[in-house]
Amino acid sequence: MKPSKDNSYCYYPFKQLAISHWNQDGIQCVNPCCNIASPVDPDPLQTNKNIHNNVEELFNLPQLQNIRTEMLEGKYPQACQGCYNAEKTMGNSPRLMLDTTVDNRLEWLDIHLGNKCNLRCRMCHPALSNQLNKDAELFEKNGYKYWWSSIPDIEPHDIRILYPVLKDITNIRVSGGEPLLSNQFLELLDYCIDNGYAENITLEMHTNATKFSNANVYRLNKFKKINATFSIDGVGKVYEYTRYPFSFEILENNVKNFFDKIDNYSAQINFVATVYNFLDIRNTVKWAEKYNFEDIVITNVFPIERAIDVCWLPNNLLLLGSDLINGLGYQTQSFNNYLASCIHNNKYSVDKIRELKIETMQFDKNRQQSYKTYLHPELVKVLDSV
Repeated sequence: MKPSKDNSYCYYPFKQLAISHWNQDGIQCVNPCCNIASPVDPDPLQTNKNIHNNVEELFNLPQLQNIRTEMLEGKYPQACQGCYNAEKTMGNSPRLMLDTTVDNRLEWLDIHLGNKCNLRCRMCHPALSNQLNKDAELFEKNGYKYWWSSIPDIEPHDIRILYPVLKDITNIRVSGGEPLLSNQFLELLDYCIDNGYAENITLEMHTNATKFSNANVYRLNKFKKINATFSIDGVGKVYEYTRYPFSFEILENNVKNFFDKIDNYSAQINFVATVYNFLDIRNTVKWAEKYNFEDIVITNVFPIERAIDVCWLPNNLLLLGSDLINGLGYQTQSFNNYLASCIHNNKYSVDKIRELKIETMQFDKNRQQSYKTYLHPELVKVLDSV
């Protein structure tokens, strides 16, 4: 069976275990894939009630077996609605983008390494970046109530509990935070290298591309292949506004080091579209064409319909964004379909733009930035109008 829009099937539950959260005792909860969990609900299957640290046995928990059974019966598991909904609104989803085979055994690990990060991205969440706790503290000090608040640092208690299964693993997918900031992850890489496992493992990384030092590039080159997804949401000033406090020039140096020194790789960009950067998609695509990126995927902000979702903008801006994206290729069409839906069912309201401006200025205050300096002139006009 192969996943399609006409069925509910997905490869992930039949070969992968996603470790979504950790606590002081080890693994706290698991899922078939990282797309089931979210920063606000890391354990939707409620696996923590019968969790333990035997990774092989966790792969066969009843909650995960039920998902497999439902898919084989043609049912649509509730936990997987995120993909099914994305297909309705965007035309695509992670399950449809995967092409592999399954042997109904654990072959892949998807490891969420916690929230240790070096960036304070505006669209992100403290569960994915501990640096955003600084903003949470400033919001509280300034009397601003935001939709998230501070979260304690999250990291694996002891990642060595994964070591016993590594000899049979062919794919390790990691996300954070920023994976290359995790000392435990670097130790896991060294363990795979020292024991001869690395040459059989494809390493998939969701990275902000700021930590491709020579030492890290040396490690990565020991693996069979590196499939890297770079989180880059704009170029120049737009990047620096969205992904504070990093410099775009230094980012470029890291990107060059990756492409110049990694031997066997595939690389793509994941661009999270918000009101701040969707008018910069064309500029980002043109910049990326200087490098050997295989794809550029535009995804909508999470959760959808928050203040920085483009759906609240007036149609003239949405039409401008659509015109700028049209014909770019890569995986940009799904987001353009979303723009078309927003234009057709326009939700523009002055109250929502006012909410957006308040949020924007609160983040600006925390970072000593001004949207007037960084953003597209047409968006500045909209923000200035309220």
